[in-house]
This record gives sequence, structure tokens and C-alpha cells, in this order.
Amino acid sequence: MKLKYLFQKFKEWLEVHYEKGLDHLNNPITDEEINKLHKGLGFEVSEDLIQLLKIHNGQNENSGWLFEGQEFLSSHRILEEWNVWKNIINSGEVKENISNNVDSTIKNNWCNPMWVPFTYDGSNNHYCIDMNPTKLGKQGQIITMWHNYSERELLNNNLYLWFKSYVEKLSSGNYIYSADYGAIVEKENSHY
Repeated sequence: MKLKYLFQKFKEWLEVHYEKGLDHLNNPITDEEINKLHKGLGFEVSEDLIQLLKIHNGQNENSGWLFEGQEFLSSHRILEEWNVWKNIINSGEVKENISNNVDSTIKNNWCNPMWVPFTYDGSNNHYCIDMNPTKLGKQGQIITMWHNYSERELLNNNLYLWFKSYVEKLSSGNYIYSADYGAIVEKENSHY
């Protein structure tokens, strides 16, 4: 219920600042799509991700990006992006560990099949739900996974808190819709 309230606040912001963004939101995820997501991943994702997708199952792929300059992934797109990383892991192209990850809550991997992307920036960078943290972390914590950087950063302890922080930043004017980028971006990094 808390996520539903926050998403309503997000939609109210969109209505004022980027009304077309409302049209980019998909219908809620179906039970069949939830089962397909869990089967495709081979494990169940965090309940707050399912609750978010039950409000809107991501956004249209060919639309302005809604989450901090990134696409809000649908369950279908989550599986697509997750499979890209899973294939990289299975190919043996990457080393299992990275040496410069300083956050003790995140496992010292370049990528991990238990990291579930829920955003995508078009350049193989994601915010992920970490379903396999270290003993110091929390299952479901939100982390970064940037393709060209080995560091992984903890963004928040769960999806609800991450989304709450995002909606607060929108409401306080820290983010705007930028037609130049075709995305909601930080005001200080835009051509506003």
C-alpha cells in the first residue's frame, strides 16, 4: 500500500511536469507474468518489486525514461537485461571477483545472477535489487551495476525506501523532465 501511495505522488508529479510520461506506463503485471518472471530468474524477487509492478509493469520501451534518466523495466525487460548479464557470467568472460568494491554490504562480484535489474540507461547500466547481499547487507537492497565500472554502490536498503527518496527529490525540484535527454534527470545535470 505504501508503494501505491508513493506511485500516486509520482503520477501527480508527472501530470504537472511530464504529462506524456503517464501514457508511457504499462498496465499492472499479471499473475502469469509474475510466474514467468520468477521461472525465468530461477528464484523469487523481492515482494516490493512485485508490488511496484502490480501498480505498473514498467514502461513502454520506446518512451521517455522515468527513473533518474533510466527506463523503468517491465517484467519482460527485467528478464531480457538479466539474461544479458547471466550470459556474460556463463561465458566466463568476467572475473568472479572485483578487488575495489569497498561497500561491505555487497558481494565482491562484477556481476551476480542474484542482482535483478529494474532500471536501464541504454548503456548496460542498471539499478538492481540485490537478492544475495553479504552478511552485513539486507536482501532486497538497491545497488548500482555499471558496465564500465567495477565498483558497486549501495543506494538504499530496499525498493520502497529508494522510491520514496526519488519521489521526495522530484517533489523538491531536484529532478526535471529534459526533452534534450528524453528522460527525467537531475536538474543540475540538464540543459534546463
